[in-house]
Amino acid sequence: MAEFKDKFLENFTGTIGNMIFYQRGGKTFVRSKPTKLKDRQSEAQLAQREKFKLVHEFLAPFKKVISKTFVDETSSRTAYQNAFSYNLKKAVIGNYPDFKMDYKKVLLSRGEVVLPIKITIKKQNTGFLIEWDTSIKAEACEPDDTFVLIASHNFYPNIHYRFTGVPRSEGRYIWDNNFFEAHSMPDVWVAFRNADETAVSESRYLEFDEL
Repeated sequence: MAEFKDKFLENFTGTIGNMIFYQRGGKTFVRSKPTKLKDRQSEAQLAQREKFKLVHEFLAPFKKVISKTFVDETSSRTAYQNAFSYNLKKAVIGNYPDFKMDYKKVLLSRGEVVLPIKITIKKQNTGFLIEWDTSIKAEACEPDDTFVLIASHNFYPNIHYRFTGVPRSEGRYIWDNNFFEAHSMPDVWVAFRNADETAVSESRYLEFDEL
């Protein structure tokens, strides 16, 4: 940038060739026109945008259940915003541009209720059998906590969830659903909700036992 003193171009604003003339404080200045515009999208910015897109596309179908399972009374944000923030930080793996969601790290539910130590799932002729340890080893863990099922499948656009009402003390839940019969196994997360329906556990992703 340089001050330009030429009475013929005094107060001129515009471009001549590769020179740009502009006014500041009643004076005329001139600078060279940039050869090309700077790319304001750095790789870090592009990577962050890609992560945002990935997490949003993943969580969007779960929005209704998340509104019940990711509530944080201490936060001014919505349940979805809380879930988005957590999964953006914790559940995205890989390097740009090859990001993906790590389903084992994904949380679709978060709270103080304690999950059973062991939970298993296996395919049956009539659906899926989910079993869990019924021992009570924590204060935030009661026999009348109820089982929550959340599932999705890459073949279907809609997710499936149930607040089953099945108590922790029962130790098992039969998901009598052949919806996925002709396809690969669904992705399944489970959680528990207390009897007062005021608190939930973290969700856990289940891997299928061998048949």
